[in-house]
Amino acid sequence: MRKSELPTLMQLQLEGAKLPLHERLKLASELLGDVSAGGFEGYFRGVELPHGRVAKLSTGATGQREVLMFGANDYLGLSADPRLAERVIAAISRYGVGATGTPVFYGRHQLVRELEERLAALLGGEDAMVFTNGAYGAILGVLSALTTKHDAVFHDEQMHACFYDGLKLTEARALRYPHNDLSTLEELFSDPVAIDARDRLIAMEGLFSMEGDQGRIRECLPLVRKHRAMLLVDDAHGFLTMGATGAGTAEHQGVRGEPDLTVGTFAKSTAVQGGFVVARDKAVINYLRVFARTYSFAVTPPALVASAVLAAMDLLVEEPQRREALWANMEYAKKQLAGTGFPYAGAAPLIRFRAPAGIDPLQALKALLERGIYVNPVLYPAVPLLDQGFRATLTALHTRADIDALVAAVREVLAPKSPR
Repeated sequence: MRKSELPTLMQLQLEGAKLPLHERLKLASELLGDVSAGGFEGYFRGVELPHGRVAKLSTGATGQREVLMFGANDYLGLSADPRLAERVIAAISRYGVGATGTPVFYGRHQLVRELEERLAALLGGEDAMVFTNGAYGAILGVLSALTTKHDAVFHDEQMHACFYDGLKLTEARALRYPHNDLSTLEELFSDPVAIDARDRLIAMEGLFSMEGDQGRIRECLPLVRKHRAMLLVDDAHGFLTMGATGAGTAEHQGVRGEPDLTVGTFAKSTAVQGGFVVARDKAVINYLRVFARTYSFAVTPPALVASAVLAAMDLLVEEPQRREALWANMEYAKKQLAGTGFPYAGAAPLIRFRAPAGIDPLQALKALLERGIYVNPVLYPAVPLLDQGFRATLTALHTRADIDALVAAVREVLAPKSPR
């Protein structure tokens, strides 16, 4: 099959379910090449670690090039901080590299319990639990444990993919509302599904990773109380980046401790691995510890992860200027982008760009990389077909010169091309 006849990744995703597995594998191999060797343009790049605002990319067998890194979720610049590394090394020396059993039967380390107590205190909940497998596993565990076929789940249409996967693990009936449209959410409570539901759960994100804006947590709370529902906030991107103390988007909106459940990850602001759930009611955590299968049937979190997160939280208490620097960078970026005329959305620390009509998102990505700017693609099925583009993530380490370079490159790549 000639290159021009190959399906695009989008077409393969749309049409793949109609094909037998052997045909899907054949077409995917022809399209993607050797993925493990970085064979698919725009994905699976080789990045040298650790890095800060500047990263080195592999360009071949031995080649490298430096780029400005706007594609990592290291929002507070902690991934290469030597103080975190020292705490982790000390934890490994004392406690070993991992755990060898599940939390229900094997137990959990004292550092993990200390971390859970710190998380609950920071976010204003009664208790918390730490998952080894990140916010993804936490969302799956919460939805499958707390909802049944007798319940209704109301959710924003822009929820992360892990949420939709979580819905597949429960028989709860789902009612989706347009992004941040609380008027439609209110109307959905008149739906027969909602009326017949035994329990009701509303789900939204604190910072929507694909849209680059905030969920309307504070405005949703009256609906939560009125309809005797529970509110779940996925604050993967807001944890430690939002709010005066880093408690997240709810704190930023003045309602710290009000969501019934807050889910987050350690893979972004603290630059390690794992995730958590904080609950207003301790009874919810007690229940989840037994019935959230992604927790009870997964290996217990190792001490080294807890030590890294605790070190990051300690460091951010000592250096609140890191969060202030992140916000200052975001405000500066918005100011510089205001005059470009390009469609974008931004809430610290995310800037989402939509590719204008006639501009291929992957080609734009390639063009930015050629200009020394590393960003991430935002493609279907993560977003609707007409909303594709790319996303830049800012960190506390970026300089104004870095942001100027990003804006200049975006201006050049997304500018309408004059007809010849």
